[in-house]
Amino acid sequence: MTNILQHPPKTGEVWSVDDDEVRLHVEGREEKGPRPVVILMAPQIDISKIGVANVVPLTTSSNPDALIIPITKGYEDIAQGFAPDNNSCAVVNFYQPIEIRFFRKYRGRLDETTQVMLKSVLQNRVIGIADFDFTV
Repeated sequence: MTNILQHPPKTGEVWSVDDDEVRLHVEGREEKGPRPVVILMAPQIDISKIGVANVVPLTTSSNPDALIIPITKGYEDIAQGFAPDNNSCAVVNFYQPIEIRFFRKYRGRLDETTQVMLKSVLQNRVIGIADFDFTV
């Protein structure tokens, strides 16, 4: 499959990527075609130069909990031809790097509030940093 990106991927954007490149639960998992992911990185990093983006996969088949966060109402831009599912959630515990050569289509952009919320859940509940204390 040819990879022609509409524009360089940026933090906060939702892109579809090759599903078999996304690491999720292993049991009974089969490839379902392109999977949307949201990019969560420091905005000053030029993803096109490093060739990798840290992403959180999206799902419509899981119930929200402390690590599965609803995001449908967080879109500030939606690409033409894409309609976010009402059950769309970010699966924060599967935060992972994906090479941008596996990115296929721009799907939209999440607003700043939703991005901060996802980054906070990632920081607090996955990485385990409650706050930054540089005096220790």
